[in-house]
Amino acid sequence: MLDYLVSSVPDEKVSSDPVVVVIPIGWMKKIINKYPDSFDIFMHNMFSVDQFEALDMDRFEYTESLNGNKATTDDIMGWIKATKKMIGNWNPEAWEYMRKNIPPDVMMGFDMEIGGTEMGPAFRKLLKEKEFENVDRLIIPIHQIIDDNGNPFPNNDILSMLSSPHIDADRTIKIMDNSGSQNNAINIGIISNDAIEDLFLTTGLLPKGLYRLMNLSDLNLSWMPSSINYRKLKI
Repeated sequence: MLDYLVSSVPDEKVSSDPVVVVIPIGWMKKIINKYPDSFDIFMHNMFSVDQFEALDMDRFEYTESLNGNKATTDDIMGWIKATKKMIGNWNPEAWEYMRKNIPPDVMMGFDMEIGGTEMGPAFRKLLKEKEFENVDRLIIPIHQIIDDNGNPFPNNDILSMLSSPHIDADRTIKIMDNSGSQNNAINIGIISNDAIEDLFLTTGLLPKGLYRLMNLSDLNLSWMPSSINYRKLKI
């Protein structure tokens, strides 16, 4: 499995085992390579509710919840049913392929209150670059976690991350705000790739289905000097 380190690892003095945000992209590349238009529809529904209105669909017929973290089982099944209808009615082969290749936790991890309607094209633009051809995951090391008052947590760990303003009650994470600054966003150091930065600037928010929280040690990565901006690592 090839991983791509998005930014430098923080100095060991900051944390002996920092939190990393992991964005799995292997499943995305499978869908993009075969059905890019269907990928855009799916990602649109991950971030926004307005396709229901555009296609004259009654959202409440499918789901009352806009967020997978608050959704009931019926809400989640309704979201999947609606997305299937949007894609499968004109390309049933595409939906069948997507159903088999999109992880269940992605299907259950939407947040239609974000409003990032351009995330499908943004991910496609990034993943068409040759640099990411064999990459399965984007790894974002967390340099500092702050509390509601802007003070750093004493520990760089997952519990602190979950208690911080970087992640809201719906488990949506704020990586970067749209101005490019990190006001209430995570301190992730210097981003190594312009296309990745453009991706984050498109919304800066990711619903819980698109990322995982782990510790650096979980990835079996050895320590690297903070001066190294990025590196592809074979695990």
